[in-house]
Amino acid sequence: MTTAAQRLLLRAALGEGADALEAWQAWRAATVIDALDPDSQWLLPLLYRHLLALGVPRASLTRYERVYRHNWYKNHLTLTRVVDTMRTLERDGYAPVLAGSAALAVGTYADLGARPLASVRIQIDRPLHTPVDPPENHSPITICAAPAASAGDAAMPIRTVIGQWAGRNVTLVHPVDQLLAIAAQRDSWDPRSSLLWIADVVTITQRHASADWHAIVDAASCDQPRLRETLHTALALAGRALAPGSGTPVTADPLPVPA
Repeated sequence: MTTAAQRLLLRAALGEGADALEAWQAWRAATVIDALDPDSQWLLPLLYRHLLALGVPRASLTRYERVYRHNWYKNHLTLTRVVDTMRTLERDGYAPVLAGSAALAVGTYADLGARPLASVRIQIDRPLHTPVDPPENHSPITICAAPAASAGDAAMPIRTVIGQWAGRNVTLVHPVDQLLAIAAQRDSWDPRSSLLWIADVVTITQRHASADWHAIVDAASCDQPRLRETLHTALALAGRALAPGSGTPVTADPLPVPA
């Protein structure tokens, strides 16, 4: 359950225009930054980039900027090594797909430093027979075969899109499937903070604002009523966390066509 201060922070980091700025001022007045709760600390990079885009002077964001720059540097190092690992897998005949928070950082968030990476997951099309030894980095890399549907369950094959990072094409899990995974796991999606899953859901739906997400999740989970209910609940919870409404994002991308 989010607190009133956390909801203000979510509005400030994800909302539009005057509503985001009003929420930031209220959050700042009610918060001692040196005693910030751990869940909220993980949103400071996103808060920094969003307020900067809204025209807040950089000098007013110094504390957030330090966190953002540290996060950007760690993400850059991690993704450099992740992409090298994916290239090694491709040379060995696998079809690697970047999943989880790393896929969101590359394909959904507008800035590499805005989304702190959790452990990085690369999914491949079949079990790994020859171990790949990825270089050491701050975020561990897990290489796993894409999970198969359980007996009696409707198969939900993972769809992909092509993203770009540092001028290189990277195959990513499609936003629809990312949303399905996030909504099904919610707080356990990224156990470092109970706010990150909300930020991820809102960012995906904002980035592809023209999509009818409730219709999409109905179609994606038509044979799995419990999953469909969970998805609609997650969308509603994410929306309420931003109340009063955050409005339509300034920039919205059409939903990409899955591969």
